[in-house]
Amino acid sequence: MLTKIENEGARVLLNHWSEIYERENRLPQRTDIDPISFIKFTPYIWIIKRVSGEEYIYRLAGDHIIENFGTGIAGTYIHDFFSGEMLDTMITFLNKITDENTVALHHGYRYLPTCDYPVQYERLSLPLANHDGKVKYIIGYTFFHGIPDMAEAILGKNSAFTHEEYYTI
Repeated sequence: MLTKIENEGARVLLNHWSEIYERENRLPQRTDIDPISFIKFTPYIWIIKRVSGEEYIYRLAGDHIIENFGTGIAGTYIHDFFSGEMLDTMITFLNKITDENTVALHHGYRYLPTCDYPVQYERLSLPLANHDGKVKYIIGYTFFHGIPDMAEAILGKNSAFTHEEYYTI
């Protein structure tokens, strides 16, 4: 998986998470994560908490995420920020990580509220367990960068395109 990750920050976060996983022989918990280990990449970091069932809330969003979404999303429920097909896609994606202890790597293109063309992105999502071993949080790294000419050609009239890879632990 490391060879498929393009951004250094995502590799650093995955290495930190993996070191905890290997050392503790369990999924890392939110309290195990040491932000000092990836301090220069915190603008790209986000944390989502599963509140119940299909209800998720953003607990943390770095500056890069805020700049690209045009607003602070910490404290915002997924269903308050996304709707329709995008909400369904997000819920399916988050459920897969929390229900199946899955690591996810996405590369793709999507429209953001801050620009009128799709941007390319890389997103790494890692499950974080509760004290009882159930996944309650997801920590992730997302890097957006705009390349309008290429993105329009790939996306056409679609609102999003993504290549997803999931790795069950």
